Amino acid sequence: MTLWRIVGLYFLPFMLTGCVLIQPLPPAGDHSTRALAFPKVDLPVAEPVTIYWNQYNVPYIHARNDSDLAFTLGMVHAHLRLGQMEMLKRIAYGRISEMAGPITIDLDRAIRVLNPGQVAMDQLRTMPQATRNWLDNYTRGINYYVEHTAQLPPEFDLLDLEREPWTPRDVLTIGRLAASDVNWITYFYFAGKLNDGRYREVYERLRVFGRESQPSFQTGTASSLAYIMAGLSRSGSNSIAIGSKRSRDAVALLANDPHLGVMLPNFWVLVGLQSPDLHAVGMSIPGIPVIALGRNDQIAWGGTNMRSHSSDLYDVSHLPENRLHSRTEPIQVRWWPDTDVTIRSTEFGPIVSDIELLEIEDRRLALRWTGHEITDELTAFLEVMRAQNFEQFRHAFRSYGASGQNYLYADDVGNIGQVLAAYIPQRNDDSDLILDARDEQTHWRGFFDATRLPYAYNPVDGYLASANNRPVISEPPIGRVFSANDRIHRLQSFMRTNRRVSISDLKSLQQDVYSAAAFRLRDLLREQLQNTQLIVELERRYPEFTREFTYWDGQFDSDSRGALAFSLTTAALALRIYEPRYGEQLTDFILGGELALFFLMGETRSGVPTEVMLAAFMEAGEMFGEYDDWGHMHRLRLSHPLANIPGSGDRYVFFEGSVDGSSSTLMKSAHRLSLEKHNVSYGAQARHISVMGRPDENYFVLLGGQDGFLNNAGMVDQVPLWLRGEYIRFPLRLKSIQSEFTTVWELLPGGPERSSESI
Repeated sequence: MTLWRIVGLYFLPFMLTGCVLIQPLPPAGDHSTRALAFPKVDLPVAEPVTIYWNQYNVPYIHARNDSDLAFTLGMVHAHLRLGQMEMLKRIAYGRISEMAGPITIDLDRAIRVLNPGQVAMDQLRTMPQATRNWLDNYTRGINYYVEHTAQLPPEFDLLDLEREPWTPRDVLTIGRLAASDVNWITYFYFAGKLNDGRYREVYERLRVFGRESQPSFQTGTASSLAYIMAGLSRSGSNSIAIGSKRSRDAVALLANDPHLGVMLPNFWVLVGLQSPDLHAVGMSIPGIPVIALGRNDQIAWGGTNMRSHSSDLYDVSHLPENRLHSRTEPIQVRWWPDTDVTIRSTEFGPIVSDIELLEIEDRRLALRWTGHEITDELTAFLEVMRAQNFEQFRHAFRSYGASGQNYLYADDVGNIGQVLAAYIPQRNDDSDLILDARDEQTHWRGFFDATRLPYAYNPVDGYLASANNRPVISEPPIGRVFSANDRIHRLQSFMRTNRRVSISDLKSLQQDVYSAAAFRLRDLLREQLQNTQLIVELERRYPEFTREFTYWDGQFDSDSRGALAFSLTTAALALRIYEPRYGEQLTDFILGGELALFFLMGETRSGVPTEVMLAAFMEAGEMFGEYDDWGHMHRLRLSHPLANIPGSGDRYVFFEGSVDGSSSTLMKSAHRLSLEKHNVSYGAQARHISVMGRPDENYFVLLGGQDGFLNNAGMVDQVPLWLRGEYIRFPLRLKSIQSEFTTVWELLPGGPERSSESI
C-alpha cells in the first residue's frame, strides 16, 4: 500500500483551517445508535437480506442471490467506512486539494502523473459479465446508502465533501491505488541521485541485500544455495501455511498478519458473505467488493507483498517532443483559485521526472508499471472466493497483475500451497535502476502471469512461510530487493522447534517480539566493547545501562530496559558513523527501517573506531535515564488523519500507549532508529488464523475497530483485544453465526430499483 502510505493521509489535512479547527467531535455513539442510520426497508433488492452482527460490529450478510449480496456489501462498507472511502476515492484521482487546500496541489499533480486509474475503463470493457454485474450492484449499494442514510460521516462537513455517485471506475481506481508498487519508495528516492557516489554506494548495498534474501521455497538447483542476509522493506507481512502432517490436530492451518500503515480507521474491515453461490469470511478493503484475506468452506488464503519487479524507470531524454503525449487537467482547490496541470507521458509510461516532489532534474524519466496494464484483480478474487482446491486457486490468479503478492493456501484436505500472484515483465536487461529506452533489450515483451511462474504445493517440510523475503530463485527474477531475513528465519526456526503446531502456537507466533538480528548486533557490539576495554569506563559511568545492554535477551517487550539500552546505542552509533560519511539526508533514509541493523552489523564486523564507539555508548548511557523502558520510548498512537492539524489535532487521537515489537520482529511495530520518543509508523495491524476442517474456527482482530465513524466506540474497541493477544471468532456456518452474532437486521425489498444485470 505504498502510495496510500506516501499520501498517508498524514500530509492531507496539515493546513486545514476554518471550521475544521473549531468544530467539535460528534457525540460518542455505539452500534445501536449507529444502526439508526442504516436503511432497512423498501430497499431495491429482489429478496429479503439478513445481516447478523456481533458485539464488535462484524457483519455477516446472508442473501438469496449474488446481486443482493453485492448490493448489501456496498451498503455495509459505506455504513462502516464511508468517510474513509470518500477520502480514499479523492486521493486516488488526485483530488486532495479539494479537501486540504493549495498546500497539496503538488501532491495531486504527482498522483495524476502516476494515474492509478489509467486503464480502469479498459478493465471494465474486458471483464467478464458476471464480474461487471457484481461490481455494478456493489456500487449501487454504496450509492443507495449515501442517498438514504440518516447520518453522513463527519468528514463530509470537515472536508467539505459533496455527495457524489460512486461508479465502477471509482472502485477499480481505488484498487489500483492500493496496488501501488512498494518498490517506488526506493526507485524514486535514488532516481535523481545516483550520480552522487554516496547514493550509488547505498543503492548497491540495497541490491546486495536483495540478492541474498532467503527463498520461501525451492525449484530446480536453487535448493543448494544458502542465503543469510536480506534487504530493505518498507512494507511487511507474515504468512504461514501448515500442512496436516505438521499440525497437532492433523488439519491444515493458515495464519496471516498484514503489515501496513498504522492509522484509524484500520485499512481492513471484517465481513462475512453468503449466497447460494458464494460463502466466505475474512478481511476486505473498504471500497473494494472482495475478501482479500480469509476463507471459504474448503480453502483459506493469506498474502504478503512480494516486492515483485513490476516497474521500470526509463531514461527518455532522447525522445523528440512529438513522441510525448500531453494532457491538461483542472485541479479544484479549496479556499484558493483552481489551477491547471499538464501531464506528459510516453509509450514507456508517464514522465515521473515532472513530479516536482521527486526532485529529479538531470534527465527525463518515464515509469512503466504493470498497474498500467489491463489486468483483472476483481475477477481473480471472486474466483478465489469460490475456489475449492489448489488448481482452482492458482488458476484464479491468471488475470491478477498488481500489486505482486505471495498468496499462501490451505485446504480442508490438509494440503498447503503458495502462488506468486503478479505480472512479471519479460525483459532481457534490467541491470540498473534507470534503463535506456533506446536499448531494445530493456523493453517489455509480454508478461509471466501466475500460471507461468513457479509455485509450491505440499513441500516435504510440511509448511510454507512468507515474510516479504524472496519467494523463489527463478527465471525470470521475481524482484530486486526483498525484506531482511529476520522474520522468515524466525518462522523457519519456529517450525524446526515445533514438530506439531497448534492454533495457540500460531497466536503466540503473531505476537513474537524476538529479533535475531538485533541480538547478533548486540553481541558484536559487546565483543568490541570488551576487546577495547571501553566497558570499564562505561560500567563506572552508567552501571545500570551497561548491565541492561549486556544481558538483554533480544526481546522487544514494552517493559524491557534492555531493548531500550540497545535501541539508544544503535541510534547513537548509526548517527556517528553515517552522518559524516553520507550526510544528513541519506543517513535519515538508512535509519528509517530495518536496513540500519544490517548496515551496522557490517560496520561492527569491520571494526568501529574506538572514539566513535565510546561517544555512542556514552550518549546512549546518558539518554537511558530519561526513559522508564522500551515502551516509554516506543509508542503506539492511533489517530484519524485529521490529528495532523496543527494546534487542534489531539481531539482526533483515540489511543496512545506503549507497544511491544520493533522493525525486525514478527510482531512488527516499525520505527526509525532514534534517541527520541517515537510513534510506530507502520506494522502489524490485523491478524487472521483459520483451522481447516473446522469451518467455524476462524479468528481475526484489527488494531482499531470496524466502525470508522468519528468518536464512535467501534473505532477502537478491538484495541484491548489486540494488546492482550486475543481474537474475535468468526464462524463460517450460518447456524453458528445465528448463535453468536446476536444483533439481526432484516433488510426488506420494496424500493423502485431492483438488482441489475449491468449498468
